[in-house]
Amino acid sequence: MTGPVTAPPRSLAPDLARGSMLLLIALAHVPPLLVGGAPGFVSRPLGETGLDHVVDAVMLLLVDNRSYPMFGALFGYGLATIVARQLARGSTDAGARRVLRRRGWYLLLFGLLHASVLGGADVLGFYGVATLLVGGLLFRSDRALGRTLVVVGAVYLVLMPVLWIGVVWGTGSTGFVPPADDGGYLAGVAVRFVGYPAFPLLQLVGWPMLVGVLAGMWAGRRRLLERAGEYRPQLRRAVVAGVAVSVLGGVPGALIGAGVWQPGPVAGGVAVTLHVLTGVVGGLAYTAAFGLAGHALQDRQGIVTWALAALGKRSLTFYVLQEAMLFALLAPAVLGLGAAVSSAGGAAVAVGVWLTGLVLACLLERAGRPGPLDGWLRSLTYRAPRRGEVAAGR
Repeated sequence: MTGPVTAPPRSLAPDLARGSMLLLIALAHVPPLLVGGAPGFVSRPLGETGLDHVVDAVMLLLVDNRSYPMFGALFGYGLATIVARQLARGSTDAGARRVLRRRGWYLLLFGLLHASVLGGADVLGFYGVATLLVGGLLFRSDRALGRTLVVVGAVYLVLMPVLWIGVVWGTGSTGFVPPADDGGYLAGVAVRFVGYPAFPLLQLVGWPMLVGVLAGMWAGRRRLLERAGEYRPQLRRAVVAGVAVSVLGGVPGALIGAGVWQPGPVAGGVAVTLHVLTGVVGGLAYTAAFGLAGHALQDRQGIVTWALAALGKRSLTFYVLQEAMLFALLAPAVLGLGAAVSSAGGAAVAVGVWLTGLVLACLLERAGRPGPLDGWLRSLTYRAPRRGEVAAGR
């Protein structure tokens, strides 16, 4: 047998979640491209108008540092699904491991091209590292995976306050506005290419993104999104409690981002830590919410649900496309509109870019075609199994 695994009918929930997640990612990735503003909270500069302050508060409560954990959970869920399908197809553990390793290395390559050439805020490299680092746990026991999730979570609980209080103390600010790119596009490509190996490592240390990936792997083993009906009470409790924790943890950051509170270094570092850690809880709660929504809508999909799922099926392609579009529109080295808009305008740009991707995804769905990058990654990842990679009797 050659080529990708033939999949059973797709469950709606993961695709619905991925399509919606791309909007949150676009909204979260705009602030670093808004140049010239005063530092606000993490990558979000201070707004200039009352509307900006409202937008900043909403984004800091519901989106910033919440979209990445959701992205990570869905990625980890996808890894678990890949392994389950490979083994069901008849692959040996060794063969399935090779598939994961190839996927990890190609994600690193895609991330390098994405970050350096297209200039987007890249997470593909981190997910490549995560695949290589923890993907093997999908061939271990549930206990080993659960124990690793708990240990990694505990490490971040200790690391995050030390790191972020130190950063805020050292910089004197809770906001970190990136320097203007005055060297032009080609110089930026060279800088990003050379510095790329550090990006995934900084993401690994500075944000608890690995927790989201591990939690997604754990959920994927249990197929919680596809079986949301069986776990409805637990998922509902997770959504209510998780969103509540996430919003409460985002309040200090929202007050800082709206210019209402100017804390000292320790309080500011604690606010960043709370925002980052409770964001993991929020991102996982969002994922659970889409599991419930997918279950409710599986057999009665309207045009909006169909469109979001079409986008979610092609999430790699449209993640890269929307990052490239945001960079081209807002970055100083290209069109430079980031110097002319503030938070509210930047959010409008993000929504417009996401809607563009949504329309294109619908056209591809109508034509029965995959996203180009999604199809390319699948063709690179899945190859004819080597001799001995297919288990006897399967």
